[in-house]
Amino acid sequence: MRRCGLALAVSALLLAPAARAADPPAAPALPAYQSPGMRIAGIVLTSVAAAGIAAGAVTIALTARAGSEDVRLSGINYGGLGIGAGVLFGVTGVPLWVVGSRPPGPPSASLRRPEIAIGPAACSLRWTF
Repeated sequence: MRRCGLALAVSALLLAPAARAADPPAAPALPAYQSPGMRIAGIVLTSVAAAGIAAGAVTIALTARAGSEDVRLSGINYGGLGIGAGVLFGVTGVPLWVVGSRPPGPPSASLRRPEIAIGPAACSLRWTF
């Protein structure tokens, strides 16, 4: 009987899961993007730009075969306005998207300060960001 109890105790120890050491604390997670707000604003502005360009192109296409000269002219004006606004939104949105999507750089405040050099005949200003 003793052998049976001893065998059960040994088998229970062998089959039991091993105790694990506590996991080390996780390092603080770095942000995935340099500026998520700029990235999202860029995506939104670029989407609005694409919609404006598409709406302007459709407006021009639909009014191109109109019977009246006034309808054609107003269609071209409104379509051109939509395309122009779309281009402006795109010119603003794409750089915001690109700059906001960069990986984060090292946290250094010295990179954001302008450097001014004044000499006897000239001066210069250098600003890196």
